Amino acid sequence: MKIRCGVGISLAVTVQVTIRSAEINNERYNKGVQVKYCVRGEEEQTETSMVHQGGSMPQFNHSRIISLSCVIEEHLEYFDTGCITFLVYGRQVDLPPDKRLKKMSTRVFTHTS
Repeated sequence: MKIRCGVGISLAVTVQVTIRSAEINNERYNKGVQVKYCVRGEEEQTETSMVHQGGSMPQFNHSRIISLSCVIEEHLEYFDTGCITFLVYGRQVDLPPDKRLKKMSTRVFTHTS
């Protein structure tokens, strides 16, 4: 679909972002997994719902369509060299601390002679 635009190229663009599933390698984060991302120029992040199913392959089945009615040079640059960063958040299962690590410290020791 071609449209008239003041400063841009007379072309409308539609982009689809789809998140089907994720592979979680640590079973500790199976209490819930969520993905957030932001496309160029957006102020707020888009969030998937928190997936609470067990297993290492949570299914998000998230899809979003982004429509640009007037493409400008910055859009073309973004599609050519830019990227969308996906942030994956996991709720972790509370486990008792490892007794072997209990005596460890992050304190800095200085040796005086």
